[in-house]
Amino acid sequence: MEHKKIIPSEKNTRILPESMNLITTSGNLIITHSSSLKEQTLDAIIDYVFLRYEKIRFFFETPPVKIHIYIFPHQSLFHLFYLGREGEDWLVGATGNGLVQIIDPNAVTNNGQTFETMQKVVVHEIVHYFTFLRGYTKKRYMSEGIAAYLSEQHDERYIGVIKKKLPYIDGIAEQLFKGNTDEGKFAELGGYALAYTIIDYMLQCYGEEALKKYFISEYSHPFGLLKIDFDVFINDWKQYLRQIYS
Repeated sequence: MEHKKIIPSEKNTRILPESMNLITTSGNLIITHSSSLKEQTLDAIIDYVFLRYEKIRFFFETPPVKIHIYIFPHQSLFHLFYLGREGEDWLVGATGNGLVQIIDPNAVTNNGQTFETMQKVVVHEIVHYFTFLRGYTKKRYMSEGIAAYLSEQHDERYIGVIKKKLPYIDGIAEQLFKGNTDEGKFAELGGYALAYTIIDYMLQCYGEEALKKYFISEYSHPFGLLKIDFDVFINDWKQYLRQIYS
């Protein structure tokens, strides 16, 4: 593992907080962070990602690539970088402009996140990074579903969201599958937790190879490629949810 201090250029001084002036490289990871990030936190993130990197890469049939990760010391600084303004509490990680962006797991004090769940957020965003490398144009429920699945985010928090949304699943399904939801609306619908169940149900019905075939294809939604009847699948998925989570 290599650590070095960087002197921001005029360009990235305007973008990054001045405190984020350290770079740590380890294998295929290039991590920009501040001196406030604890070394044991950095080591834990690197170890956690390394254990899952190859699985994600092989799923998307992608050669080894360098991944740039920005770890922000505070949520407000992350929001300012990513959005240009303050954002919602649920937004603790993102992928954009070729960068994986998260908050220091020790600095997250809201939204029920823990150190362990924030490690999964890092992997979630790395999955998005690989989908973008594939020229990704998939539906949001599929992109968020596979990111949640490969990052193993199906925990008590997700289960609680699913159970809370289940009585309204007919209306929610209409918006998830047929609407054009932005990040905020998707989160409000419980979309991240529900998207995991869409992937989980597809895996049970069609297997991982069929799902991989979709994600490396140019199809924007899976139903044509996998020869799935759209409305039948939605109804079967809703029944599956009621059986598992009622």
